[in-house]
Amino acid sequence: MQRRVTITDLARELGLSIATVSNALNDRGRMADATRRRVLDAARELGYHRNASAHALRTGRHGIVGLHVPHNVGDLHFYMSFTFGLSGRLAQDGIDLLLSESDHPRTASLRTVDAAVVVDWGPATTAPASLLAAGIPVLAVDGAPEGAPPPTAMIDVDYRGRTIEAVRRAAELGAHRALLVEPGLSIESAWRHALIAGFDAACAETGIEPHRREFTVGDSADDLVELLLRTRAEIGPDLVVFGGQRLAGIARTALDWGEPQSPVPFVVSLAGDPVSELPSPCITALDLDPRGYGAHCGDLVLRLLDDAADPVAPSIWPTRFEWAAHWSRPSSDR
Repeated sequence: MQRRVTITDLARELGLSIATVSNALNDRGRMADATRRRVLDAARELGYHRNASAHALRTGRHGIVGLHVPHNVGDLHFYMSFTFGLSGRLAQDGIDLLLSESDHPRTASLRTVDAAVVVDWGPATTAPASLLAAGIPVLAVDGAPEGAPPPTAMIDVDYRGRTIEAVRRAAELGAHRALLVEPGLSIESAWRHALIAGFDAACAETGIEPHRREFTVGDSADDLVELLLRTRAEIGPDLVVFGGQRLAGIARTALDWGEPQSPVPFVVSLAGDPVSELPSPCITALDLDPRGYGAHCGDLVLRLLDDAADPVAPSIWPTRFEWAAHWSRPSSDR
């Protein structure tokens, strides 16, 4: 069995002191950039891997960040791509990712993580409060519920503003009766309330008649089609705004909604699926760039773990609409 490469081996190979090699590997101390690069290059070439147990004893850190997501979103592209973006960024700094369901958090995570990222923090999500009480920094992605302890840092998508933008544009093009298909209470998070608030505000501003229906994340395509046909017969919307991913794509495929001459010519996805919604010429879809979002959250976590860094201020993740062809892009988006 091949012997593990140590810092002593690297120091001997490079003709440097053990302290210098250690500082370069851990990004500490003052040294020439060329020296730091030389150490890192040699570590890669010789197959050096940090001893996680020794590092934890020396620094009080484990090199692990926890990620908490709802239990029923595993088949949605956003969460998978976000996770890969976050994991990839943290891996660049030698940090592993521990995945946990928000509804059933791992009790061991309090003892093993240096920080946590919580996506879709809802009222029933208990892990963030326990982590914060233990002094572990928490990054809240897409908000935190009212009454919850304040997270260490927070980043959001402007779902309220983006919903208003889409409804306004549809009203300019002639829409007069709108339906919001909102996520059911299985995801009771801040972003759900933000898109509802945006929908209600835009309808009040434009005079569009508002209607809302819930659709539970994880229910089948047949369940969605049944809901849409029933609602179409009841209220006759000409604008449908979908809060969940893939739902607009199902409406487009199964019912031909989104076509200019269809019963529902205006279809919006506020969580654009990269296969069925973002490329569609008939759907106005919000591009969240979830992989980039996850990578950016990795940068924020690294700042939280840097004792010398300034506090991380609340921020908004930039997004853009892919406008359906017959909507014609607003001048502000050109």
